[in-house]
Amino acid sequence: MPANHTDQREDWILYSTCDEDADSELSALGVSNDDDVLCITGSACRTLSLVSRNPSSITSVDYAAGQNYLLELKLVAIRTLEYGNLLEFLGVEPARRKRRDTYSRLETQLSEQARRYFRRHIKEIDAGILFRGRHEKFYIRFLAPFLRLLYGKALDAIFSARTIAEQKEIYFNRIRGPFFKILVTKGFNKALLTTVLNNPNYEVEVEIGNLGNYMLDTLDHTFSTHLARSSDWLSLMLNGKYLGRDALPHFLREETVGQIRRATTNVEIVTQDIVEYVKTVADLRFSKFSLSDISSCIAKARFTELLSEIPRIGRDDGRLCYRNFVARHKIPAHLHSRMRRDNELCAQLNHDDRAFSYQFEIATLRA
Repeated sequence: MPANHTDQREDWILYSTCDEDADSELSALGVSNDDDVLCITGSACRTLSLVSRNPSSITSVDYAAGQNYLLELKLVAIRTLEYGNLLEFLGVEPARRKRRDTYSRLETQLSEQARRYFRRHIKEIDAGILFRGRHEKFYIRFLAPFLRLLYGKALDAIFSARTIAEQKEIYFNRIRGPFFKILVTKGFNKALLTTVLNNPNYEVEVEIGNLGNYMLDTLDHTFSTHLARSSDWLSLMLNGKYLGRDALPHFLREETVGQIRRATTNVEIVTQDIVEYVKTVADLRFSKFSLSDISSCIAKARFTELLSEIPRIGRDDGRLCYRNFVARHKIPAHLHSRMRRDNELCAQLNHDDRAFSYQFEIATLRA
């Protein structure tokens, strides 16, 4: 499992927990025991959810070494710690012992590079690493307190609601008034997006009309469709924490943790630019491709360069899944004969996905 580190950029991690719905990923890809999966590491949550399906192998790639060290740490923690201790160590629940003491039990199983990295950032371990990414700190330190100041009682009612009808009534009557509309439509803009993404290397391309109107529409949809009390993403964004074991990311649910522990998947971790990495891969190497919201961080020309390699390194009847956020990077026309878009499933997941701000692109590979 030690990471193959070809890039030593080791800033503190950008992402520490999920902002995607792994149930959608699993529905899109249909991972099984004989699959070889290529995925983006990111917060490591999606990689771990894929491990729970016990494919033959997973190659998890990220250009940021810290994200890959986080994958190492999460995987070792899941395989080593009892479930309650795991939640305490990661920061989901109050710790009964110092987290750095628990870390000392785990670090011998990490690569030397990861050990050095986390020693430099041991205070982040102490605080509960699941909520310590630069991205997550924006929600915990700014967004959740700000919205709680404005709508605290209404949000408490939202997270207590047990039916969609009850939740919709609270949202539309107690939150979504004229001020909230102005707050979202004027406040959510490219400058804020750049702050939230918090990475100067991202090549953000906005290909939708008004960002604020788009975000308002997605909020209206999610509060009309999904119960907040069972949504890990809404829980973190609006409360700065997960409100309980019923609102955890897929990879941290007790059943999933058990599946990850039992999995025999060979996990290879690669620190490299994904576009450059795929150029080095042998023909027909992978059967499933989990590319996250790759369009949020690379320009369309490099995105096309990436997708153009997939028919060569992918197998016939393989599956591709990626998300668009504010970009709308479609499968290029010259690849349509090799990638058949699953229009029905894309539409279904666009409606059902609990992360609510993404648009899916799912395709089957053809020889």
